[in-house]
Amino acid sequence: MITDFASHSTGVGHDIVSFAISEFANFAAVMNAATTSGSDTIITGLNGDQLTLSGISKTTLATLGADFTFHS
Repeated sequence: MITDFASHSTGVGHDIVSFAISEFANFAAVMNAATTSGSDTIITGLNGDQLTLSGISKTTLATLGADFTFHS
């Protein structure tokens, strides 16, 4: 669970989430795997692992594509 992702969206403390391309090919795949639970967004990987972004709505997540990278 990431609890302070929104507060570090820019500047020196800027957070980046990096996924293997075997799990998510691109940000569109992340968005397709994202669901809303209350005020949080849960991203569920192919193997069932989950990443919760606390206090981040799926609408807000859609604006944060530059904060995600994808590696082999």
